Amino acid sequence: MQEKQTTYVTRLSPRQNVNLEEGAKWAESAISETYIGEKSFGTLSLKSKFLDKMGKADEASNLMKQAVALGTANEVHGYGRQLMQAKKLDAALEIFKLNETKNPTEYAPKVGMARILSAMGKYKEALKFAKLAQTLVGSNAQEKSNIETIIKKLMEGKDVN
Repeated sequence: MQEKQTTYVTRLSPRQNVNLEEGAKWAESAISETYIGEKSFGTLSLKSKFLDKMGKADEASNLMKQAVALGTANEVHGYGRQLMQAKKLDAALEIFKLNETKNPTEYAPKVGMARILSAMGKYKEALKFAKLAQTLVGSNAQEKSNIETIIKKLMEGKDVN
């Protein structure tokens, strides 16, 4: 059964660029269906991806604004990274700033600011955020190692991305 479900979901995936209208309908059901629908970062961002692939950029953008407002620091950080990968640096900066303002005591927003500022060649500003992130890293060994590497690269005037 799992294989059939996975195959069906894959056919509706916005990455596959097929069955977009049906996928958007399913995503809308996940958002608004009585008793089971839930407006969340995940459901709104999924529908946004379908709409974007369907050429409805304004609708997709409006949904992502709603999604970001509901998202956790890590979810919003992930969205900012997606924007960076798409070379939409100004939009990514806006998202990372919003995340940092909304979640000022969390690690991910500080790292996000360090990454976007580094991508824009603003290494000194990026270093300030990286050092702030270092104070928030906690006990996660991987995050400690990552932020140390980021700080070292920024001190050398190198992009961390």
